[in-house]
Amino acid sequence: MGATSPYLASLTTDSGGTTAINGGSVRTTGAQTYNDNVTLGADTTLTALTTSFAGTLGSTTSARDLTFGAGSGNVTFTGTVGSGTALDVINNIAGQTLTFSDAVTATTIANYGTLLFNATSAKTISPAITDNGTTTIQVINSADGAPGIITFSGNVAADTITIGTTTNAGSALFNGTVLQGAGTTNIAIVGGDAAGLS
Repeated sequence: MGATSPYLASLTTDSGGTTAINGGSVRTTGAQTYNDNVTLGADTTLTALTTSFAGTLGSTTSARDLTFGAGSGNVTFTGTVGSGTALDVINNIAGQTLTFSDAVTATTIANYGTLLFNATSAKTISPAITDNGTTTIQVINSADGAPGIITFSGNVAADTITIGTTTNAGSALFNGTVLQGAGTTNIAIVGGDAAGLS
């Protein structure tokens, strides 16, 4: 859909149903806004000015890769990622921020930019997170009050890990190994707390 020029200007789906993406690529010059649940029936590349998922996102019968194409803007996931059948590899790009507000079930997040986890209650992030450039992981609470703990089940690698900000709390538990990224890993606990860091 929109995989070859001329590309779609934008894409918006209605809420309440399911969008099945069974091809390899969706490309728009503007935003892609998925207001319903989304399933991936094939490895998929999305290229857009910005992309947002209001519902859940998962694979169909086997784990699928989700890649964001060169030139894509920031991506927002409001619902569970890996709902039903987990995703395999989630690839972002340099300069891009992926914002997750719910649980994530996948094999790997190949991080080339920034990952922001801003859930308001306890969530589990199952995939290993790999460092592939100048990368940042941030954990904050997007509402007032102390958040539930964001638990990272797999190994995590990044250049910078920040827990909380001067205006938002954040709590994280790292059950896997926290690895040094391409540069020196800087861990800053600004407005929250973290466990499992060594």
